[in-house]
Amino acid sequence: MLDFDNSTFTSNLAEQKLALLDSMISFRTAESLAALDLDAKEFALKTAQIALAKAKLLATVPEDLLPARTFQERQLDQKRTSARRARRGRARVCKGDGRTRSSGEADRARQGQDRDRERREVDRRAGRSLRRAMASS
Repeated sequence: MLDFDNSTFTSNLAEQKLALLDSMISFRTAESLAALDLDAKEFALKTAQIALAKAKLLATVPEDLLPARTFQERQLDQKRTSARRARRGRARVCKGDGRTRSSGEADRARQGQDRDRERREVDRRAGRSLRRAMASS
């Protein structure tokens, strides 16, 4: 009776399974960080929208109901908030912030494909080593 040593195949398979688990953990971490970043940007956008709405509302108070200085300050605040929002909008387009969600999704899809490819490779090698072991017995 012949006895074959499959320890190299099984250790290689175990290493690949560990690599797969590591890549899955990395993927989930990257996915969570991307979601956190997206939430932070959405919060900043919502905050800016609220500040603009507040400035617009305060600027609509008639001039004769307020002291001249207060009225002018409110008008100026509205202009500043609108200008700040316009600058952020241009910067967002230049930085690709409008594509943040799609590029994050592309990264997650790419990492998912890599993880699936590694999983298929591990399964394929496990099947190969099992067939060799069965053929040799």
